[in-house]
Amino acid sequence: MDLDDFFARLGAFLADQWLERVGWSRDTVRGFLEHGIPAEYAASIADVTGGALPVAMWPKLIHPPKALHKRLRSSRTNVDMHADHRMAISRGHKGTDGAFKKAIGNKGYTQNALARAIGINQAVLSLHRKELRRIPLSRAKAIEKLTGWPADARHWPCGIHGEE
Repeated sequence: MDLDDFFARLGAFLADQWLERVGWSRDTVRGFLEHGIPAEYAASIADVTGGALPVAMWPKLIHPPKALHKRLRSSRTNVDMHADHRMAISRGHKGTDGAFKKAIGNKGYTQNALARAIGINQAVLSLHRKELRRIPLSRAKAIEKLTGWPADARHWPCGIHGEE
């Protein structure tokens, strides 16, 4: 054995030890050489070897995907939107409750704004309009006072409950 043979064997031994520690096989490294290596792996190997195996030695680097866009500021359309813009969006929504939406829209309300005005959650008003929950008489009267929508069972799909 000569000095070159000694270092070749030591190098192979150390390479096998390193592969075992990082959890790769020789086939993994072969795949990196043939198909490309993630850029962050190549940079890590260059750091560990003190530049003996630089990033530039790899035939192909695979870079992480770039984000589609950068959000420069948070989106706050509900806060920044003017009332007339909200009304235009509300008019554009398709639905089966056109008469109710037209009546409240004529008074300057969207369904969400009307719910806030009478002090209930927007989802609760939707339940009353979608035949899923009867509306309390007091609530129907509050809506009638603001919009003119009649507070009677015929105008509320699931009916009204409470005392008159």
